[in-house]
Amino acid sequence: MNLYGKNYRLVFEDNFDAEKLDTDIWTPFDYADNTRDGKKAWRKPENVTLENGNLVIRGKILENGDYTSGMIKTNKHMAYKYGYAEIRAKMPIGGKGVWPGFWMCAPQYPGRGAMPEIDVLEMFGDDSYIACNLHSWWSDKEINGHRHINYLDGQGYPKTKRLPGGAKFSEDYHTIGYEWTPELVQFLVDGEPYCTVKINNPMFSVFHEPIYFILSMAYGLPFLSAPENNGVPVEYMIDYIRLYQNDDGVLYRIEEDNSLTEVKSIEELKSKNA
Repeated sequence: MNLYGKNYRLVFEDNFDAEKLDTDIWTPFDYADNTRDGKKAWRKPENVTLENGNLVIRGKILENGDYTSGMIKTNKHMAYKYGYAEIRAKMPIGGKGVWPGFWMCAPQYPGRGAMPEIDVLEMFGDDSYIACNLHSWWSDKEINGHRHINYLDGQGYPKTKRLPGGAKFSEDYHTIGYEWTPELVQFLVDGEPYCTVKINNPMFSVFHEPIYFILSMAYGLPFLSAPENNGVPVEYMIDYIRLYQNDDGVLYRIEEDNSLTEVKSIEELKSKNA
């Protein structure tokens, strides 16, 4: 991504080189989803570690047959609007049930309407390609559930990305990011755009709301095949995450009631915990 000429400045980074996760920014999750084979797919804090300058998210099959992996979010502390964000990461080796991601959702509050979801990276068990996507979700009392729009399916956008020469995303680190402006969302790998979606029309109004970061790896969810215990470590390794913004960008502190307070810096954002 060429940041020159766009007046971008670095406003947030985590190089994951500390002794422990920065809980003034990140919140680990601990919960379980049901799977198609009657087991549980857990996200547990102990599966998210800092090792050798990386955030490492591991997937495992437990002794009782349940699956476990990890997820961290900034949904208790930090949100933002517009900018360029990227991670430098090495994907896990492909296999059944492996689903790493780098994505964003919006802070929740009572009475809110549709919720945006921006998927910068998803790998659906196959480490030869990654995918990007835009979604929106909303509650429907008539069906006692959620309704959903997938904005890229059927729209002619090249939502998947493969590396030159048949290389795999598990073989080396790559930068995976997206630029989000009032006009567009553009997805990039190693600085090269591969998918651009114009959002400057009412159909995409939901994608002009503040959002927060999510780094996760699902393992064993029913949307993919059940994992197999083949002895291969399932490790999603993230070297860093960075956020750049220009004058269009806004940084927010998420308060305890999920309201947003505009701040000028990460230091100001963290001041509530000082």
